[in-house]
Amino acid sequence: MIGSPLSRRTTVLITLVSLALIVTAYFVLSEWKHAVNPTDKTIPNLSQLHDGWMQLWKSRMGEGRWFLIDLQASGLRLACGLAIGVSVAFFLGLFTGCYQAGHAAFLPVLSPLSSIPAMAMIAVYYVFVPSGHLMFISMIALGILPSVEQGVRLAVRSIPPGLLDTARMRGASTFEVIACVIVPQVLPRFVDLTVLAFAGAMLILLGSEMSIGGGEGIGYRIKLVMMKSEMSMIVPYLAVLALGGIAFTYAMGFLQKRAFRWYNPEKR
Repeated sequence: MIGSPLSRRTTVLITLVSLALIVTAYFVLSEWKHAVNPTDKTIPNLSQLHDGWMQLWKSRMGEGRWFLIDLQASGLRLACGLAIGVSVAFFLGLFTGCYQAGHAAFLPVLSPLSSIPAMAMIAVYYVFVPSGHLMFISMIALGILPSVEQGVRLAVRSIPPGLLDTARMRGASTFEVIACVIVPQVLPRFVDLTVLAFAGAMLILLGSEMSIGGGEGIGYRIKLVMMKSEMSMIVPYLAVLALGGIAFTYAMGFLQKRAFRWYNPEKR
């Protein structure tokens, strides 16, 4: 039946079966490729993955330590860009959602930003933003801002008017209506928007690091290794990215459940 809930045990079982099928299909394809070409590097087998991970681990212990340097550089850029982008988008979305004049005022800025891909504006960033971490942070923040702002604005406008009228009838000022009624209603949805923006922010970060370079970063390292077709070195980086995304999603979900126990998106 459409929309019928599953038990937790069934959900976990289906997830594990799906994961097992994906892993099995990967290694079957890898063995087939290596049967045709034993020196194939495009789909690394288990031993090649082990060698690639050991090489990354040795680099951490060696003189260069480029594995940790890449993780630190990309993590800093992603964290700062995401935090700045969603914070500005939240307050901007509140303003444009509460006041139609605010939406009209920022429309000439938000419309082009939402229509032009962030990677297409690299030349603009080169002119107006200094190179280095600031350029990557600016690209991430401006890249995710329009979509998060739109989500916050729509969340504000989806609040029942009767709820706002009741607050006004009880003597609440405009500031009190926004702070005590609108913001608590929007915050749970804002957590969802932040989770959705994380994937876009990571995509912008990796694309910009591959295009601009900068000498460090996960995207920069993936590009260098990709030119040598060393997929055994790329897979560990992809695993780190996947684990980071999963950890962030679960952390934000935990925060949402703890801070907003009344919120149930399935009933909205």
